[in-house]
Amino acid sequence: MKYRKIGFAFSMLAGGVIAVLLNLTLVQELFTPDPCYYHNRKTNFFFNFFYKLSAENGDHPIPTLFNLLVSLVIGMLVGLWFKIIISEQKNNAKF
Repeated sequence: MKYRKIGFAFSMLAGGVIAVLLNLTLVQELFTPDPCYYHNRKTNFFFNFFYKLSAENGDHPIPTLFNLLVSLVIGMLVGLWFKIIISEQKNNAKF
């Protein structure tokens, strides 16, 4: 039972880390392909909720803490979901 809890925790942690890394690399490049686009243009509420434009980064969009937390939670849930599916398949396997 103890190892099963560790397996669930590890799968959630791995899913969260993978989701954050994907957010910082792939998703950010898809949503902001040209970061200089936002130098002189207004951004909408949705964009401001997930990205911030700061002078220290040259007014290029960077993810907010909320963005990273949402990515982490979604990744943890996906990791947990995969672990549950794998556990059910192992329990249902006939030898």
